[in-house]
Amino acid sequence: MSLLVDRIIRDFGTPVNVNTLTVLFPFETFGERLAALSVYCVNIDPTNAVTFTLEGSETGTNTDPDKTFVKVADPGKQISFDLEGSNMLVTHWRLSAFTESPGFPTAQVRYRVKGQVQKG
Repeated sequence: MSLLVDRIIRDFGTPVNVNTLTVLFPFETFGERLAALSVYCVNIDPTNAVTFTLEGSETGTNTDPDKTFVKVADPGKQISFDLEGSNMLVTHWRLSAFTESPGFPTAQVRYRVKGQVQKG
């Protein structure tokens, strides 16, 4: 019998400033092929909404249009991307954020990446 084991890939760290399009992490592979991927994004800005985009790629260079996910986090809110099954056929992921904040200070966000690895 196989077992899914959680693995924290990136934990919430220092807040990241977001103004225009900001890549939070470029296309990267997380080592082993994951059975599931969860990305938690927190918009800690009190006034501006932030649009998060999670993109998947098999090669790490071109985005697979079927593996592009977009969600908006209102001020002070959290969103999450929870992927499994056929979404996990790609091996590279990129997370970016965008806000139409008119100036400075920019919006601030935090994110966490958690994977599930099949064991056994």
